[in-house]
Amino acid sequence: MAKATFEISKDAGGEYRWLLRAPSGEPIVDSNEGYASHRDCGKGVALVIKYSKSAKIEDLTGDAPAKGAKKKAGKKAGKKAGKKAAKKAGKKK
Repeated sequence: MAKATFEISKDAGGEYRWLLRAPSGEPIVDSNEGYASHRDCGKGVALVIKYSKSAKIEDLTGDAPAKGAKKKAGKKAGKKAGKKAAKKAGKKK
């Protein structure tokens, strides 16, 4: 199974930027800022990986969440979704 990928590149101004691509190759999110060094850009990627695992969704719109939407993302939610998908497919996980 293909995995999401972080790409690090240099922009026209000589700054480093990262881009997260879905397994399909579609861009998901980018750094939105340039970094002076490759090392600092890599640290930015590491922080996204570290904190996104336990991040919760904070809806500031005031709109009602979609039916069945989860407020917390991360490993637990992912495992639960994986088990449901495996059960539907008739496979044991």
